[in-house]
Amino acid sequence: MVQMARVFNDSKHFVDMSLKRSPVETLDAFHDFIRNVGQNPTKEQVEEFVRNNFNEPGSEFEPWVPDDWIPNPEFLDGVVDPQLQNWGRHLHELWKSLGRKISTEVQDEPEKYSQIFVEHPVIVPGGRFREFYYWDSYWTIDGLLLSGMDKTVRGMLQNFLEMVETYGMVPNGGRRYYTRRSQPPYLIPMFHLYMEHTNDIDFLRENIDLLEKEFQFWENNRSVIVTDNEGKAHTIAHYISEVGEPRPESYREDYDLAENLNSEAKDQLYVELKSGAESGWDYSTRWIVNNGSNKGSLKDLKVTSIAPVDLNSLLCVNARFLSEFYRRVGNYTKEKYYDDLATVKNTTMAELFWDKTDGVWYDFDIKTQQKRRYFYMSNIHPIWSGCYGQEDSRAHTMEKVISYLKANKAIDYVGGVPTSLENSGQQWDFPNAWAPLQHILILGVYNARPIHHEAENLAFSLAEKWIRNNWLAYTQSTPNAMFEKYSVERLGLPGGGGEYDVQLGFGWSNGVAMRLLTIFRDRLTATTGGSITVQPPSLLVVGVVTYLSSTLWQ
Repeated sequence: MVQMARVFNDSKHFVDMSLKRSPVETLDAFHDFIRNVGQNPTKEQVEEFVRNNFNEPGSEFEPWVPDDWIPNPEFLDGVVDPQLQNWGRHLHELWKSLGRKISTEVQDEPEKYSQIFVEHPVIVPGGRFREFYYWDSYWTIDGLLLSGMDKTVRGMLQNFLEMVETYGMVPNGGRRYYTRRSQPPYLIPMFHLYMEHTNDIDFLRENIDLLEKEFQFWENNRSVIVTDNEGKAHTIAHYISEVGEPRPESYREDYDLAENLNSEAKDQLYVELKSGAESGWDYSTRWIVNNGSNKGSLKDLKVTSIAPVDLNSLLCVNARFLSEFYRRVGNYTKEKYYDDLATVKNTTMAELFWDKTDGVWYDFDIKTQQKRRYFYMSNIHPIWSGCYGQEDSRAHTMEKVISYLKANKAIDYVGGVPTSLENSGQQWDFPNAWAPLQHILILGVYNARPIHHEAENLAFSLAEKWIRNNWLAYTQSTPNAMFEKYSVERLGLPGGGGEYDVQLGFGWSNGVAMRLLTIFRDRLTATTGGSITVQPPSLLVVGVVTYLSSTLWQ
């Protein structure tokens, strides 16, 4: 009733509110409310009921400043451009505003909160995203380690491991309404970042079984077997959250979308919507299957029937990292098991996902047994994971991938590489660009320096575009802010589209900017000496930032 009365513009707001009294008392109050006002209360009456029975989001946190934050992190040393160095210092400062410690009241009275209690403080993305998120945290952790905040990272990893122990996997985010779906499985790569930085072998030894448990969740609950044209069987992963209800945090949107469908179609659409949320790409034409095309509406989502390149590439590198971890703790039987499994998954990337004509990997339609030959940034994930080379020599594969990027003109935009070339109005489509996808592409190309003559210059060119776009948006906005997504068409503008307004903060954008500042510290500059004109503060940027900072920054 609250969601359908449109009490809040953002459906997530209501499910993040805590109860003033017990669930039983709150439900009794609701029944009394209905008896008094009838089955069709006005919006104003529903608003009053909410005010009387719920607390505003934010009451689940207590003040916290990370005690491992230091004023002068090493990653800023050597950043040659003074404007970028100062900006990097501001990004480092943002960790304090994005830090959250969950109140012990949540632990004492969990029934009043949608927030999941975790012992250790977290860094949240920002804006409406008041809780920790799974895949976001990989890039946030990368930035935190550059900031020297090892203790905060260790605590975040402990929280994730607790989630695996409790739920058998890492939920989408730190709310109870997220516990029936996950997100792209970056826990093992997060742990790998931490180990590279700290060499905390005791921590690894204590928790390696939980890391394996999280990996096996994807093997056992998110995988299917398909047979290729030559009769060879492959195990491939897909996203699927089999819950036939609207997403609680987007209840009204899902309910309205499915309203005119029959019961069976409605339940399946709810499954597809939740599975799209599990992918992290919520939403994109990438998940639309409609008469053999990717054109259509959200009613045409077929997420569960698509085996994504990036998910399978990610599980391949997870197996490789697990093998490395088991070697380090002296379990050579499991070292070999996961090394062999990584090889099998690498071969599957080559034999099922690789397209030798176009020179790139494509998502695979499980039902039609066909590759989905559309440009999406996810297509190049294997160059980041390193799960390639089975299809050809690594140098030749990289040559083909770079040619693919050039042929699609995806690297020609001024503000970065677009998520897709489809301008659908969805946030994971053109003209939006997202920090994690830029990181994967740039680092993938950069790491290919030993095998491809063009790799270093291309990586730097892409990093330069992304940093300038981020920096200009930061300096133009009031107050200065980092966004969750950006436009590739004009420098300094946030992205748009999707179900909610663009958010500020922003954890993964900050982490990626820090990483690029670190890698290219000797070359990056804020401006090009005149070839790029700084736009005057955009009314869109100022308006969006002012609105969000006053209403959603909690």
